[in-house]
Amino acid sequence: MDNHQVSDNKRLAKNTAALYCRMLLSIAIGLYTTRVVLNTLGAEDYGIYNVVGGIVAMLSFLNAAMSGATSRFMAFELGRADFQRLRNTFSTALLIHAGIALVIFIVAETAGLWFVNAIVIPADRLAAANWVYQFSILAAMVNVMQVPYNASIIAHEKMTVYAYVEILNVSLKLIIVYLLVIGTFDKLILYGGLTLCICIVIIFVYRGYCRRYFEECRTRLVYDKSILVPMLSFSGWDLYGNMCVTARQQGTNVLLNLFFGPIANAASGIATTVNGTLLGFTYNILMAARPQIIKSYAAGNIPVMLGMINNISKYMLLLVGAILIPILLEMPYIMQLWLKNVPEYTVVFCRLIFISGCIGIVNSAVIAGIHATGRIKLLSLLSGSFFLINLPVIYVFLRLGAPPWMAYIVHGVFVLPALIANCLILNRYVPEFRPWKFLFCNFASAVCVITLSLAVTVGLYYAVPRPSFGRLVLLAVASVVSVGIGTYLFVMNAATRRLCRNYISGIVMKLYPR
Repeated sequence: MDNHQVSDNKRLAKNTAALYCRMLLSIAIGLYTTRVVLNTLGAEDYGIYNVVGGIVAMLSFLNAAMSGATSRFMAFELGRADFQRLRNTFSTALLIHAGIALVIFIVAETAGLWFVNAIVIPADRLAAANWVYQFSILAAMVNVMQVPYNASIIAHEKMTVYAYVEILNVSLKLIIVYLLVIGTFDKLILYGGLTLCICIVIIFVYRGYCRRYFEECRTRLVYDKSILVPMLSFSGWDLYGNMCVTARQQGTNVLLNLFFGPIANAASGIATTVNGTLLGFTYNILMAARPQIIKSYAAGNIPVMLGMINNISKYMLLLVGAILIPILLEMPYIMQLWLKNVPEYTVVFCRLIFISGCIGIVNSAVIAGIHATGRIKLLSLLSGSFFLINLPVIYVFLRLGAPPWMAYIVHGVFVLPALIANCLILNRYVPEFRPWKFLFCNFASAVCVITLSLAVTVGLYYAVPRPSFGRLVLLAVASVVSVGIGTYLFVMNAATRRLCRNYISGIVMKLYPR
């Protein structure tokens, strides 16, 4: 391992640590605020907010496509050290996102508005739902204009900025909870309006930081066709894939609402929120590593790029395994402890979405490699179609009388073929990547470690039959320790073990100096 790789690994570790601090804070506040919001709004209003806000999220798939394109092209130009192109890329991205915000506004206020009033919402809550919808439209437009600034922070690998902004973000969310509890205005409308205010504050913070520290964010707006065309081509193909992913989840929420009402949709919303929060632990590694993957490809350093894809996919899987094993076992107790009033189907939704999410974690690392090449046509057509086809299949099952949790079983069934398709696509563009070695040989040790940890944790679960907070802590410690030891012994190579020992020794020396 040369000095350059050591430096990259240290930077990756530092950025990941900063993102984890951000995530821990977000989880702690998020779990509390979700509980208070659910109890304050009630299951019905919470379900309405989830489905109405989801309509706008479906309209924001344009933004999701351009977000990936902006981040990829800015990191690529940094990898090539072409700073003039970097400035023009940011300027072009800003113009494109202004256009996307306008498109979202037009579509949301026409077809989207009709759809909100057509879906099954109790008549006495329809007016409040429309207020929430308008707030959600404005929030979506604000978030669209924020994307180029976020892309700059990611491309420059200034991940600590997210930690500081998240402190502000969660502090504002705590204020929202307080105002929601003491407020005498309609709770649903108040929650939607205050959420919009947070979006506005956050974009001004990010914009101020980027304009101060990144030169490309201070340049005048420039129309550069040589950048606009490839960026639109990239985002155009990415658009279909992002649309399919968004449509799958939001479409599932709408179908559950149509067949089972707002209560089932509230359970789906909670499961999706918890899944995003917990799996966010592992995606922090990907966020920190993605710029390095793109820069390595731009510099022609394919071995480093593929090594990083292999490593982050393994460690993300191991990390999520250590976290999810005790959570899956103790899900009923955790939900009762957290929410008290747990909507029906919440536990089974969470368990199913977590299991399918494990495969999605590995898939995300492969997608990062495909994005680095800039050739995503096949990725969007094949992988996106696997997600989109979920909806008619779910509809048929629900129409035939299947229980609501069948929707998430369908989700899980289609994730694996999407992963295999993406591995084959990456091999086509980067022949050095070996799909079957990646899927089997690369993960054999990780799967063995997770299986060993599962056996240990399940044994303790049945040895202590009564659910309690003590048993939850015991299972969590057993899972983390067994995965940690197994990872060190069977997954890490000699160089990584040496870095790990040196890092731990450094911490010990600081805590206990001689």
